[in-house]
Order: sequence, then structure tokens, then C-alpha cells
Amino acid sequence: MVINNQVRNEIVNILANGGLKKIKFFHNGRKTFHDLEEELPAVCVFIDESECDEFTACEDEWEGNLQIAIYLPLRSTEDDLDAIAEEISNVMKNENVDSVDGFKLKKYSYDYDPNENLWISATLTYLINYFR
Repeated sequence: MVINNQVRNEIVNILANGGLKKIKFFHNGRKTFHDLEEELPAVCVFIDESECDEFTACEDEWEGNLQIAIYLPLRSTEDDLDAIAEEISNVMKNENVDSVDGFKLKKYSYDYDPNENLWISATLTYLINYFR
């Protein structure tokens, strides 16, 4: 949906201009990495589990999980992920996100490349509300 793209684009722009010096690449949506030496460290912004409530005859209210995923090479540590996640959290606390009505940090989790053990990641999950 177009509104999801607008939300992701706004968050990517906020993060890309937020002074995150340890991140080289920012992506709107999930990313498949092919050349990790060239493509990491990266942040991907995507929306999961969106649900709609009819709000009025003209607008629908959506609620979903906005995910900000940090990907680092496997030689990195959870401490490295935590430091970047803290920076992202601070950037997002100080921003007014125009495309969403509600924006609340809900969860923080870690993940590892299940197939080739090439990357480590952490994801900040925000509960968002927005109108279409």
C-alpha cells in the first residue's frame, strides 16, 4: 500500500539524516544481501502485521509494527548492535513523524543469519497508528 511506502520513506530519511555514523546503507523495506562486505552495515525499515479499522467513511485507521532492523557483519557483537540501537532510539525520540499518528517503542530483539552465519541483527519494533 502506498501509505506504507510513505511511512517507510519518512523513517529512512529521518535515520539517514540522524547522524548514525556507523551505518552505511539505509533501505526502504526488507533487503536480501548478496555482497556483505559491500552492503553492511545497513538498516532496513519495514512494516509487519498491519491491521485496519474503518475510522470514517473517508479514512481507515491502520495499526502495525514498524521494524527498524540493524544488520552488521557477524564479527560484530551484540554490544555493537546495542550501541547503534540506542542511537536509533534517541533519534526517533526526538523526531516528529508526520506520516503516523502514534509511534511507541514496543520490542527489541536479536537475530543471526540462520543459513550462512554471515550477519548479526537487532530489530527495534515500534507500534504505529496511521490513517489512509
